[in-house]
Amino acid sequence: MSILKVNKIQPFTGGQVQITGQSVISGSFSGSFEGAFDGTVEFVDLTGKPTLVSGSNQLADTSIDGGLTINDTIGILSASLDYNQNTNADSGSNTIATLATGSHHSAFFDYVVVSGSNTRAGTLMTAWVGDDITYAETSTYDIGDTSIVDLTTELNSGNVLLKATTTSNDWTIKTVSKLI
Repeated sequence: MSILKVNKIQPFTGGQVQITGQSVISGSFSGSFEGAFDGTVEFVDLTGKPTLVSGSNQLADTSIDGGLTINDTIGILSASLDYNQNTNADSGSNTIATLATGSHHSAFFDYVVVSGSNTRAGTLMTAWVGDDITYAETSTYDIGDTSIVDLTTELNSGNVLLKATTTSNDWTIKTVSKLI
């Protein structure tokens, strides 16, 4: 493999190379990358190990074959998708998710509530304008009894909060939220 850097070709030797400035890499690449991609980028898993890509990335028309793990929020144009959980919600008020409202006007929280042999799944929908917020919930019938878990939303300092209020301990509440 050769590296073209400002009209100068450097042969690749050794276990590591550091590139600064405008560079073009032709051939194969494995390892980690930090910085910004521009143009057409094709990824091929040569090692069977995950590759770390960070920075400002433009990965248009990129497909992934196999599993993908994301440890933060995915931004999709003007919407976002996020995962939150509280695996030990106790008696009283518990914040399950705190999400920046930004330019969004609604959130959909797909959730599951579980404690022992008690469970339900559902969606809590919420919308807001300024300081006004409204919400509605639809869910499955309970297995056991989850009626003591009440889900609500509120606005707080530019964030929408999903809250759970319960009168007993040891509830697990998980949610995938979509902001639009």
